[in-house]
Amino acid sequence: MDHHHYIEREEGFTLHYLEWIPAFENDSLPVICIHGNLSNGRMFRWIGEKLSQGRWGKPRRVISNDLRGCGDSGLPETGFTIRHLASDY
Repeated sequence: MDHHHYIEREEGFTLHYLEWIPAFENDSLPVICIHGNLSNGRMFRWIGEKLSQGRWGKPRRVISNDLRGCGDSGLPETGFTIRHLASDY
């Protein structure tokens, strides 16, 4: 099951990300999914479900973000640069 989270940014908007957590904790590194242009983090839902359930090996925590202005993330009124994107997560 996916969990929705929001991060408040100083510029006055929120960033959204999805998280899938395995039933049992383990020491595996999480898988981070970042979408491309004109998409959102939901496109990785099938990967998050399968990896967190351990269908392809050891269960993994999966995080999929919505970049600024995409999916359920907001957009600052002043615009943004690549440096802003890099500072988001």
